[in-house]
Amino acid sequence: MPEPGEILVWTERLRRLADLSMALIFNAKERTAAEWRSLLAETDARFVLKEIVEPKGSALAILEIVWES
Repeated sequence: MPEPGEILVWTERLRRLADLSMALIFNAKERTAAEWRSLLAETDARFVLKEIVEPKGSALAILEIVWES
């Protein structure tokens, strides 16, 4: 999930709606890059978020998370 104001308003609204749907249906949520980094650090400091790839036109992203010893 991008930070507020980083993308077009209508695109952000759709993503926030998807976030609400995930919370209602799966008890899950969308996370910003900062939230992912924080979650990984809390889990194990060796996990590092290397890259976030969002294919053009997609509402989904791929997270590259590596284990650094």
